[in-house]
Amino acid sequence: MPDRSNTLSRRRYYRIAAFMLVAVMLSLTILAPAAAENGSRTVHVAYIYSPSCSLCEHSGPVIRSAVNDSRNAGLDVQYAEYSYNSKAGRGYMGRFGLDSVPAVIIDDRTIRPEAFNGDTKKLGGLIGRGIEEAAHYRRPVTLERRISRVPEKDTVNVVTGISNAGREPVYATVRGGLCEGVSVVSGDASWQGRVMPGEKVYHSYEADVDGNVKTLPPQTLEYTDSAGDHLSVGQETPVFLLKKLSMAAVFLAGVVAGINPCLLAVMAFISAMALSMGGRRLDIVFNLLAFCCGLLSIYLMVGIGFLRIIEHMPSATAILKAGIVLLLVALAAFAFYEAYQLKKDAGRRSFFKCFLDRYKPLYRRYSLAANFGLGGAFGLIKMPCVGGIYIAILGAIVESDEVRSGLLYLAAYNLGVVLPVLALGALLALGLSPGKVDDFRKRHRFALKITTGVILAGMAWGFIFNMI
Repeated sequence: MPDRSNTLSRRRYYRIAAFMLVAVMLSLTILAPAAAENGSRTVHVAYIYSPSCSLCEHSGPVIRSAVNDSRNAGLDVQYAEYSYNSKAGRGYMGRFGLDSVPAVIIDDRTIRPEAFNGDTKKLGGLIGRGIEEAAHYRRPVTLERRISRVPEKDTVNVVTGISNAGREPVYATVRGGLCEGVSVVSGDASWQGRVMPGEKVYHSYEADVDGNVKTLPPQTLEYTDSAGDHLSVGQETPVFLLKKLSMAAVFLAGVVAGINPCLLAVMAFISAMALSMGGRRLDIVFNLLAFCCGLLSIYLMVGIGFLRIIEHMPSATAILKAGIVLLLVALAAFAFYEAYQLKKDAGRRSFFKCFLDRYKPLYRRYSLAANFGLGGAFGLIKMPCVGGIYIAILGAIVESDEVRSGLLYLAAYNLGVVLPVLALGALLALGLSPGKVDDFRKRHRFALKITTGVILAGMAWGFIFNMI
């Protein structure tokens, strides 16, 4: 019999932990607006120098001192130094049009050598004022870019929006955003003009994008207001093109993602539990529909989560891809290991079967909700098998204006995912014995495990060689 005092102690611990979590969330909710009200923000300062420059040698200590003075005054300053011939230094030199050093970049403004003419005291003053102004400056002009397929053509339409949320007109110039593999068919990738307060100006051009291009590089925005000249760099834009997908390929990809040896165990479990609780065979259909809803909910949430990461940090694509490959390799190895263990001991119970047995009490109490949760758990286990195609479809819907076309692809994929579930469920509802399904699974467990390992290893290989 469990110790009641230990049970109460654990409950008290859980309540305290929950209270602390709620308190932290409330604190963040209250303090975040308060921090915004304070009006200051993080200022990024970059110092570009040359090791052989005598003026840089005298300017460096003055720059560091000015940065430290600003920090002591309570401002949040992120400071870094780069040699002009380093990769980061060359990036700053090219982006801000610098041709001499020492140079200091404070957010989107530059202090060039001619601004202080060797007077390091004047340089210190310029940096101090520049940091103070940048800490309280709110950039009024923003840049956004969208990519959509041109109907009945093998090209894309790139639309750039320039918004002015300030109180005065600005003169803006947009440049860049092209790379190797992208050629402009019509229009111009660059734009310049006046943007009035509260106005949003759109500029577009048509381009041919090579299939190897995954993202368009950032655009550069230059504008002038009463605070001076500013330069900001946009974000990389993922290229999601539905033209590269066919409806049949999307459907088949969904079917492959929906097939899993564990599916036999899940279907047999759901059917057997529904019948043992005195239900009709029609109840199996409702339970399977709840299972499918949980499965698709997980796919949708995780897919959108991955998409948002890629949208805001396109460089994370390689990291996510490497993570998926490693996970697929690990799952393939685990499948082969389980097959090896089954060869040694045919009566060995699988990890997933043990999970289902532990799930029974919860299932008996909350039938439909438990099926929904089981579908979500099954979706998480199968998530590495979904591949990049689901994220590509979601990206095409979000990044383009082809919502109707994108939804058709998404519907085809989802139908493929749930088709094996619905097909097996229909057979069970029409009279197929859950015991026979489970017996089939038991008789062919070794072959099913080997097949699973081969499929997972093949998907990892496809990711490595950009076939998926």
